[in-house]
Amino acid sequence: MNYRLENNNPADFERLVNSICQKISGTGVVEFSPGKDGGRDGKFTGTAQNFPSTKDSWSGKFIIRAKLFNVIRRSHIN
Repeated sequence: MNYRLENNNPADFERLVNSICQKISGTGVVEFSPGKDGGRDGKFTGTAQNFPSTKDSWSGKFIIRAKLFNVIRRSHIN
């Protein structure tokens, strides 16, 4: 599967990260409403279902932060 992350806008990227975290950790992932910076961070509280493994899962409270920045590389400037 070829997923072009550079085609995402920041909100879509942050939703993607929260969705991946929910898939790995389970239903304890909560996505926040957009904050001052427009970001949609999240948190996980509970015992992760699949991280780092199904036999030895982490538990507690974890903050999820993801940011996508649009960076122009000098090699792409004519």
